[in-house]
Amino acid sequence: MASQQPRASKRSACRRCSSRRPCTAALAAAMAGAAMVVVHLAGIATSAAFTAPRLRGTGSAAAVSLAAEPSRRDMAVTGPAGLAALWVLTMGQEVAIAAVGRAEVQAGADALRDVQARWGEFEKAGEPGVAAAGEALTAVLGSTAERRVEITVPPGDSIGVDIEGRAVTSVSKKGLGWQQGDFLEQINGVDLKDEEDVVKKVKQAKEGGGPIKIAVSRRFQTPFVTINKSLRLIYEDTNAPIAEQEEVMARIGSLKIKSGLLADGIGELPDIKKRLDTLVSDLDAYVAAPSVADAPAPQKTPKQDSGADMSELFGN
Repeated sequence: MASQQPRASKRSACRRCSSRRPCTAALAAAMAGAAMVVVHLAGIATSAAFTAPRLRGTGSAAAVSLAAEPSRRDMAVTGPAGLAALWVLTMGQEVAIAAVGRAEVQAGADALRDVQARWGEFEKAGEPGVAAAGEALTAVLGSTAERRVEITVPPGDSIGVDIEGRAVTSVSKKGLGWQQGDFLEQINGVDLKDEEDVVKKVKQAKEGGGPIKIAVSRRFQTPFVTINKSLRLIYEDTNAPIAEQEEVMARIGSLKIKSGLLADGIGELPDIKKRLDTLVSDLDAYVAAPSVADAPAPQKTPKQDSGADMSELFGN
């Protein structure tokens, strides 16, 4: 299938750095200019106090410096240079958050890729395969999903959890890999029925003297619960020609609806496969999009340089 070219961004970019998010340099310049006007008209100095960790700045053109023993929360900022420093700090935090967002989008794309890898099985299965494809996609795109995990308890050790029924209610030995909410399915390959059966089979396994292998099912939140925020952070952190965040979210929502219908036997596999491929391609593009922080600084031409020789303009 031919890849679709993303439409041009509807959002305006900064003239200085072409970024989709507010430009640090432009904002700092605007702050400095506004502060100079206020000081000129009113004849007073402006100051502001903020709360942030380990940063102090002073003066309209002063450098920002770390205090020797600052409070973890106190920061004094005076003048536009301090304000600009605070904005730079905020932008740095956004870049770090965008990196976390990329990991979440990558997890979402990988989960959908697992369904793609099974598509041949769905097609060969006929009508049951249609429902199975819908169920697989619904599970991935839903709020929670489930996976099987195996816990190995060394010989002679306690299993390290309290249970109610077959569900883990508290964990005393997290090092074994337990999580609260785990649901016990098997012990040494034998299915479990209820709490009494769990106690009985654990006792038998201990008497056998070997390690106890416990299979549990574990529910977890899928990446698609908060993927909207991750897409926005990445979109604002890159200049790459990727699809609009709203378009990607619309495709996710459409695929969710179509998957639910497919699980009921309504729909066709080729149409859903096309939608799935497009969505995976979009998510991969977001993951691969470079951050503006890693992009090389644009080279200025003589005409762009504000300090160029004025004789070029006036012929002196």
